[in-house]
Amino acid sequence: MKGEFSTIYEWNSNLEIGYPIIDAQHKGLFDTMNRFFSSCYYPYEMKREDVEEALLYLEQYTKEHFETEETIQIESSYPEYNQHKRFHEEFKIMVRGLKSDLERKGPTRELLGQIEMAIASWLVDHIEIEDMKIGRHLHRINEIREGLARRSGVVAGDIAISTRNDDEEAGDAEIPIHI
Repeated sequence: MKGEFSTIYEWNSNLEIGYPIIDAQHKGLFDTMNRFFSSCYYPYEMKREDVEEALLYLEQYTKEHFETEETIQIESSYPEYNQHKRFHEEFKIMVRGLKSDLERKGPTRELLGQIEMAIASWLVDHIEIEDMKIGRHLHRINEIREGLARRSGVVAGDIAISTRNDDEEAGDAEIPIHI
């Protein structure tokens, strides 16, 4: 069955949320995880160090990527920030559980399947559903900014839109949006 492996997770434009740094990070995740799965399925040999490296990557990726996403959400007063952050925290717990399973059981096919499910069912669904909501939110903000710029005759990037995050207590300062 030599050479049978093909890309498990194919990046395509339908997964782009329209915010370049997030899209680039998502694409990097797909590329890295495809290389990992390729090394496990061909030549059908799963090495502990490959699994450790993949889980370390996932751990580092989630720290950097989730921090980027959450910063953007805070700066743009994303109304579903708290829920989105909870999703991120749940995924971090899942990754720690996978690392713990590796330490206890070693690199098993079952663990590989769990890693695949973490990527397929969680991250891909998360991008397609939750991150797309962020993209639509940012797009609406940019449309508002561009409309204000046209009416006022200034450059859209120079406009700061202030909104109040729904999770803020009444009376708190408004959060400026600079996107």
